[in-house]
Amino acid sequence: MNENLSRPVTVLVIARQGRLRDGLQAILQASPWVDEVVCQQPQTAVPFFPLLENPTLIVLDIDVLQTFPQSERHGWRAAAGDPRLIVLVNTAQQRHQALELVADAILLKGFSTETLYRTLEAVLRSRPSASQLSLELYGR
Repeated sequence: MNENLSRPVTVLVIARQGRLRDGLQAILQASPWVDEVVCQQPQTAVPFFPLLENPTLIVLDIDVLQTFPQSERHGWRAAAGDPRLIVLVNTAQQRHQALELVADAILLKGFSTETLYRTLEAVLRSRPSASQLSLELYGR
């Protein structure tokens, strides 16, 4: 356990059922910083955030957010206890949407396990700006 990470954290993964979500769950469960990984179906995730125990970190596939009305796309993070947020994107437009969500980090899908662990550690140690992390992860 890293000395800057005082205790393992709970991670909520919001992604459609499939390879991406299963892979994230397996990788995150193997992390020394993660105590519990909870996966939630997209159709139940956003409207019910206040009912969840406050996760420390949310890993969100931005594609899931597109299925919700615009009115439900903001405010859910504060209702969930203001967890840290890593957003997974495919395009520059989705990156912009992630910045609007005030993501702590943005990962371009297809990232390596090493990149995910590096990002996870950076996000859990501090609250870096999404633009700072996404520039590194986009290779710019």
